[in-house]
Amino acid sequence: MRPTAGFAFHRFSSLVAKWVRPRHVQTDAHWMHQPVVPNELA
Repeated sequence: MRPTAGFAFHRFSSLVAKWVRPRHVQTDAHWMHQPVVPNELA
């Protein structure tokens, strides 16, 4: 979540938040170490 208006970079940590539901992550493997899977969008 973030405000709709622009803001200075130094205010980022106090104005931007991320909400993640409980048990969101279903794996112990980090996404960077997984193979790239094309999304097949046209």
